[in-house]
Amino acid sequence: MMGDFFMKLQYLGTAAAEAFPALFCQCETCKRAREKGGKDIRGRSGAVLDDTLMIDFPPDVYLHSLRFGIDLTKIENLIVTHSHMDHFCPVELSTASPDYYAHGMHPIHVFGNGNVGKKLENAMFGEFKKPVDFVPFQRVYGYQPFSVGGYEVTPLPALHGMGDPSEDAFFYLIRKDGKTLLYTHDTGIFFEPVFAYLKANAGHIDLVSLDCTFGKLPDGANHMGIPDNLVVKARLEEQGNVDASTRYIINHFSHNCHSIHEELEEEAAKHGFLVAYDGMTVEI
Repeated sequence: MMGDFFMKLQYLGTAAAEAFPALFCQCETCKRAREKGGKDIRGRSGAVLDDTLMIDFPPDVYLHSLRFGIDLTKIENLIVTHSHMDHFCPVELSTASPDYYAHGMHPIHVFGNGNVGKKLENAMFGEFKKPVDFVPFQRVYGYQPFSVGGYEVTPLPALHGMGDPSEDAFFYLIRKDGKTLLYTHDTGIFFEPVFAYLKANAGHIDLVSLDCTFGKLPDGANHMGIPDNLVVKARLEEQGNVDASTRYIINHFSHNCHSIHEELEEEAAKHGFLVAYDGMTVEI
């Protein structure tokens, strides 16, 4: 029933960097996705909580907002996992300027690592040739919770360097009103200190959103597939963070997984996982 849930999570995009089907690809998986349409058309990864807290800001946000009826003027805060283009496209945030593009728009507070802050500053200066105040930035650090819009958010270090040691990527543990979401994109199997932190601090997790870039295939470094997801699930079970009431959703798919949506659903169902698709909404 409406009103009985604590948090509404809506997936906007559910693909990896190249989108799915990929922009310039003619592999068989992309051809099949184009033919099927519907849930097989995936934009770059991002989500929104309760219409006000956005997770990541990919280059497809505008089309996502039109396609799924997202009112971007309600977005008050943006938490960013890392600065890679498919998760953070700061040039688009220039159009939130109340002086030029969005009359009467309130500030959007951006939270992320140091690279996110640099990209945001460079994008705004490139557009306006001066500092701006409508996208204030706050740097976040691993294992250090912060409060935003009624949520307690804890950045957790992600296994996602992609060859760049300066990119301290995060995924997020998000709490509100006694409920907990673990949103894990982009990352391989968690670092041991992350598992230890979750065991000591997370308590019961109601929803785990898992990176599954490689679908049925394992990865283990920078991303995950279902075999890696099962390792994470087993560890969380072992240390008491999850139980039979916990839901698992796999997300962030690449065409390199060689599986379209219905094939992912068939495999995911064997393990009690749901498969995210663009526009999917779940209530906790």
